[in-house]
Amino acid sequence: MIADIQTGQPSGDLVRVLSIKALPTSENGWPPRPFQIVSLLDLRKYYLIPIQNLALIIEGLYWNVLEVGTVDLPALEKDRAVIAPDHAEKFKVVLLAHGKHVRYLELKESLKYVKLMLQKFSNGDYRYQEYKRDIEILQGREDHELEDIVFGFIPPDKTPYFENKELFGEEVTACFPSAAQDIEAAANCYAHDLHTACVFHLMRAVELGTRRVLRGMKAGKHLKRPMELCTWGELIVALEEGLKGLTVGKRTSTVRSSTFAFYSHAVGAFRNFKGAWRDPVSHTGKQYQPGETKDIMENTRQYMQHLATRLKE
Repeated sequence: MIADIQTGQPSGDLVRVLSIKALPTSENGWPPRPFQIVSLLDLRKYYLIPIQNLALIIEGLYWNVLEVGTVDLPALEKDRAVIAPDHAEKFKVVLLAHGKHVRYLELKESLKYVKLMLQKFSNGDYRYQEYKRDIEILQGREDHELEDIVFGFIPPDKTPYFENKELFGEEVTACFPSAAQDIEAAANCYAHDLHTACVFHLMRAVELGTRRVLRGMKAGKHLKRPMELCTWGELIVALEEGLKGLTVGKRTSTVRSSTFAFYSHAVGAFRNFKGAWRDPVSHTGKQYQPGETKDIMENTRQYMQHLATRLKE
């Protein structure tokens, strides 16, 4: 029977097979999602029902031993009476079924105690009152372990941000695939109220977009080392030098004027990002709040959408 609990295989038709583990993975039937997030429907289907079964079975174990274990036993013999063989078989079947739920929920310490109780049946001297006390101990262990399992909650107004791969629109995703992962991560952080982390990922997306601005302006020649190793300050110096080169002919050509305006907008926005948000989130320990984070997200969206009108990786 102990082996049955370990492998999850049934021991007859009375035992329900529960091979799905407690938390979501790509292999166990739960919808795989970042941060192990599940919906309330998933929670009810895969978690609350096993917990309910856990409680019902242990209540049944408790009352069965009280009722069955005291049948035809004089009062003085109740504490020392050994469980009768027919009763022992009934108790073992129910306890084994209970062990399946314990294993499903990954209550490791409780599972050890279930195995200990099954071993006592094998010894042949298990007493009714000892079994009753063991059930009470088992219930206490299960309550303690269940208390350590927690779930996050995303309110309905934040769910549109979770797993949103198109937070800034399809065009931005298509034009800047290298930034798409950070944009989605920023959205997930916002959904989880991790606002400082959200700003951090937004600034990474901004930097990835700005590298394409540098290439578009052919301003990389103003950098003294590879672009990926430069500070934002170094990037801004190169951007401003590149912008100077675009002033030539902008008064006599509508195309050059439009090009200058596009890059001037981008350089100015990037400069503002550095002083307003990138430096504080990286260096000063600034902690961001929900309202200001949403404003930063909107500024980042506008910046990336502006770049996507002319540039792509």
